[in-house]
Order: sequence, then C-alpha cells, then structure tokens
Amino acid sequence: MIMVTGEVITAADLAFLEGGTVTRTDSPPEEEIRPLHEARDRFERDYILKALAAQQGNISRTAEVLGVERSNLYRKMKGFGIIPSRRSEVEEEGNGKW
Repeated sequence: MIMVTGEVITAADLAFLEGGTVTRTDSPPEEEIRPLHEARDRFERDYILKALAAQQGNISRTAEVLGVERSNLYRKMKGFGIIPSRRSEVEEEGNGKW
C-alpha cells in the first residue's frame, strides 16, 4: 500500500506476486458460484474430514486441534453426514485385522 502512488491498488500494482503478471477474472465460472452458506458448509465439511484423517479418526484429538468442544464436533459431523468410525473398526484396521 505504501508503494502505490494513488489511492487505489490495481492489478498492475500487484504484478510482483505472480512473477510479473496478474490476470484479472471478472467472474468465476458459473458452476463455481454458490450461495455463501453452501460454500462455507462445503469448506467446513472438507476441513473436518481433513482434520479427522490427520488424527486417524480420533474425535477427541480432532476436536482439540480444531478448537471446538467434542459435542459440537459430533453435532457438525452429524449435520454434514459424516459418520464416525466405530472404535473397534479403527483399531482392527490399524492391526491389519480388517
């Protein structure tokens, strides 16, 4: 901002971010446009799934990493249709007894 001579920052002012060129897109493809709540829900669902995978399906650790109460995580998972693995299945899978 301090390097821009005017009051408005343009794409040309940000050219250094993309190796010298910045392309401007006036609108994303039609299939990518969703209502904000749908986009937020999709992101949140994918983020929870990624966190669960990183914690090997452990709900307590996932809730801790995400900074939410375990009961809140269960509620969100239920709302997004994410079914937690049963503990015995996770343990058996880890031992190769699936």
